[in-house]
Amino acid sequence: MVSKFTSDHHHVIRTQLFLILGTAFFLISFVYCLTILYTQKLMKDDAISSTQTTLSLYMENIDTQLQQTSSFLSSYVLSHDFSNLSSSSEKVVQDAKLEICRDFQTYIKSYNNTDALFFFDADHDTFLLYSLSRESYSFRQKISDHFQEVLSCKSSSPVPVFQYWVPIAIDDEMVLYEIIQYQNFFVGSWRYLPYLSKPLHELQNFTQGVIFFLFSNPDNQDDTFFEVLPDVRLADASDYGSPNILITADSSSGDFSLGLSLVPQNILKSLTHYFLYACAILILIFLVALIVLTLVWRQIITPAETLTAGMNALKNGEQSVTLPVSKWKNEFSVLTEQFNDMSHELYRLKVQIYEDQLKKADTELQYLNLQIKPHFFLNSLNIIYNLALTQNYKEILEMSRCLMNYFRYTFRSSDSLVPISDEVEHLKNYLHIQELRYDSNFNTLIDISEEALSCKIPVLFLQTFIENIIKHAYSKMQNMQITLNIQVEEENLRIEISDNGCGFSEDMLEQLNKPLGPGPYPTEHIGILNVRRRLSYLYGSKARLIFSNTIEYGGAKITAFLPMHLPDSSIMPKTKKEAQDESFTCR
Repeated sequence: MVSKFTSDHHHVIRTQLFLILGTAFFLISFVYCLTILYTQKLMKDDAISSTQTTLSLYMENIDTQLQQTSSFLSSYVLSHDFSNLSSSSEKVVQDAKLEICRDFQTYIKSYNNTDALFFFDADHDTFLLYSLSRESYSFRQKISDHFQEVLSCKSSSPVPVFQYWVPIAIDDEMVLYEIIQYQNFFVGSWRYLPYLSKPLHELQNFTQGVIFFLFSNPDNQDDTFFEVLPDVRLADASDYGSPNILITADSSSGDFSLGLSLVPQNILKSLTHYFLYACAILILIFLVALIVLTLVWRQIITPAETLTAGMNALKNGEQSVTLPVSKWKNEFSVLTEQFNDMSHELYRLKVQIYEDQLKKADTELQYLNLQIKPHFFLNSLNIIYNLALTQNYKEILEMSRCLMNYFRYTFRSSDSLVPISDEVEHLKNYLHIQELRYDSNFNTLIDISEEALSCKIPVLFLQTFIENIIKHAYSKMQNMQITLNIQVEEENLRIEISDNGCGFSEDMLEQLNKPLGPGPYPTEHIGILNVRRRLSYLYGSKARLIFSNTIEYGGAKITAFLPMHLPDSSIMPKTKKEAQDESFTCR
């Protein structure tokens, strides 16, 4: 695997290669996208223009039919004599009505450009209708009733009044109608919209759009209605607006338009094959670039990065680095072999120095461990001496027993770490010794989680701080309270030791929380400094020791964060064989 030390190195060759290939691929993709967009625009404009022309032709055809009907209505109302409808003879009136119906029938069968012709005499309330029955009977009856009701309210006009083709909707069915009035006579026609729109079905299917008739709403100029194919129904204009393409053709015969709503994706369907071919070419170019990149990577970049990784590993203190030699015989394989020879020679020269440093560190750690024991031993002899002066033999016996347990614990082995459960039992024995010494009971609160009892901490770690509390705080107060709390937080042990004494001064807190530097021990706070040095040797930077004062009582508070396991980089004794096994290999 590649060494972790390459992460901080700037791979100039790789960066430049990626930059060149990335720029070339970006330019090709950019030109490709521009071509696609330009082609789409041309096809879109061409489709819109072609559809606009076709739609206009359909509109012209409809207008031609409507204009023919309009011409017939105009000539009929102006040239025909309707006076016989006012005759007192019923036979004359019936003949006049039959003549009008025959004229309507003859025109519709001859030209087939309208669905119905009707006549209305407002004075005599006479309504005549001839229809091809393309609409339903109920709809035809309703629209006839509607015209009679509306037209009967109009006043007589001495000149012809033309109402050109406008829509009317009854029960969601629509017709286009035109009415010409002269005096109190009305002649009109209607086109049934579903039938009128049938020729548009072919255009709608071809364009895969939606064709509709667009009318202005006379009640509200802002509203528009659509007559939509193939199921003729009313709809809102917003249903066919953006993002669709809306094409319209205005009628010259009435106040309506013919519209076509196109989906842009349907227009560009023919571009799909071109798009696929272009994508295939682009992918082929990309694959060729990958092949070239792979060859360059194997021949140049990988060997260069491997050598860089090995040099960084040696620079960062690795004992031995072995690089794989490429099977391609070139300048890089020669450099790699020479690097491996140099790395092995450096390792051979460093092994002895490395072992000497480990032995020196181990010796100093054992010294710091033992330095605490004489410190307490002198205090213990002083206690027994004072008890002997008072001839308190019972307490001398109890004190001797406690001291025997104490020194059995401290001298039982040379282990640096002990379980917390053993350390706590030893701490209780130590506190009992202090109670015998001061003839007093300490108020000690111990809270340790079950998970933490089996974890290991440095030997005499807790006693050092408890000893300082008794030494500096107990002599100044009577109601001494000591609190010990040990909990597991993620992968660390959180150890809190506090009292209700006067606490640390500001100068002392600053000195104790200052990072531990190299050099001999100072003459003050030797116990705490020993603990800090031991933590540094055992855990390195993974351990933290924080000195503060409690908020509740103002007493001293020591908080320690210790890893539950020794770090791999801890300075522990190693044999020459173990040191050799630590050589690193970059792959």
